[in-house]
Amino acid sequence: MNFFKELFSKKENNILKKYTENVFCINDIDYSGLNRKYNFLDVFYPQNVKADSKLPIFIYIHGGELSKGDKADFADFCSAIACQGNVVFNINYRLEPKFEYPAQIVDVIKACKFAYDNAEDLFADNKRIFIGGNNSGAFLASVAATIFSNENICRSCSITSPIPSENIIGLALFNGYYDGDNGILPKKFISSAEKKNVYNIRDIIPLGNITEKFPTSFICFNENNFRHKQSFLLLEELMKNGIGYNKNIFFEKKSRLSTYSLLPYDEIQAENQLNALFDFIKKISNDNN
Repeated sequence: MNFFKELFSKKENNILKKYTENVFCINDIDYSGLNRKYNFLDVFYPQNVKADSKLPIFIYIHGGELSKGDKADFADFCSAIACQGNVVFNINYRLEPKFEYPAQIVDVIKACKFAYDNAEDLFADNKRIFIGGNNSGAFLASVAATIFSNENICRSCSITSPIPSENIIGLALFNGYYDGDNGILPKKFISSAEKKNVYNIRDIIPLGNITEKFPTSFICFNENNFRHKQSFLLLEELMKNGIGYNKNIFFEKKSRLSTYSLLPYDEIQAENQLNALFDFIKKISNDNN
C-alpha cells in the first residue's frame, strides 16, 4: 500500500463514504490524445444525471510535491463532490523527476481544455467551472487560474488560454503553496524552465499576478501545517485585489501527514470543512447560473 492509499484509508474515507453512494464513474479517459497513462482522467457523475443536464464542472488535481500521488487516491473525495450535483474530472499528470516542471501545469491546462471542450457530451456546463487541489495540486490549480485570468501573462508567455476567464467561477485549495520564488520549488525547476524558454516561472505563480478576473476562492488549511503562511499570503493577495474568498482554518498536531491531506483527521472538523466546501460550490454555482 503506497503512502497516499495508507493515509486515506485511515480516517478520511470513513468520513467521505457516506457521500459516495449514487455516484458513477467513467475511468481512464485520455485527455491528451497521446495514450499516456499519466494523462488519463476519471469523470464522476451523480447517478440521477439526466440527458439534458448541464451540471457545474469541478476539476480536481491531486497533490504530492509534483512527484507522487495518483487520481485514484482521491476518488472518494471526488465522488462526494459529484454526489452534490456536479460533474467531477479527477486528473493525473506527468510527475517529477522523470518530467520536470512545467510539464505538470502543461498537462493541467490540457485537462482543463478537455473538460471545457467536451462539457456538452458529458452533461456539464462549461460556463461554471471550478478547479481544486491539495498541496502541489492546489499550487497547480492556482497557477492555472492565474494563467486563465491574466492576459499579460498569456501574452508575454505566448500562451493561448483555452477557457474564458469568466467561465472559471471558483477555486478550492487545500494546504497549498502559491509562491514559486521562495524556495518551495527546487531551483532546478526554475533554472530548467528558463533555459528551455518554456515558461518563466516567476510569471505564472499566483502571488503578485492576481488580477480582478481571478476566481472566488475556497481556501482550507491546517494552521499547524508548515506551509500555512502560504495560504495567508494568498488571502492577502485576494483581499488586495478585491477577490471573494471563503477562509477555512483548522488546527491539528499531525501537520506532516495533513500536508498531503484534504481534510482534518478529527471527524467533526472534517465534516465541517466538507460541508463548507459543498456550500461554497452550491452558492457560487447558483450565483452564476
